[in-house]
Amino acid sequence: TIIPGTDVGKMIETLGKQHRLIQSVSLLDSYNNYRTFHITYRDPDKTLTVDDVKPIREKLIAIAEAKFGAVLKTA
Repeated sequence: TIIPGTDVGKMIETLGKQHRLIQSVSLLDSYNNYRTFHITYRDPDKTLTVDDVKPIREKLIAIAEAKFGAVLKTA
């Protein structure tokens, strides 16, 4: 969930600049105040593992929460 009126374009731009392995960030779905983002990670030298991506994802979540008031939806 993100605060109504949040500039999603700015959020995508900000998140996309956080790590060299982030190839792209895009809005996958939008429903009410819920936004789902698709993030593509790529390393030209190796296949990435969950352990490679996990700290980057955690950083992106922290930035989304701090800068944009986002709240990660969990099950």
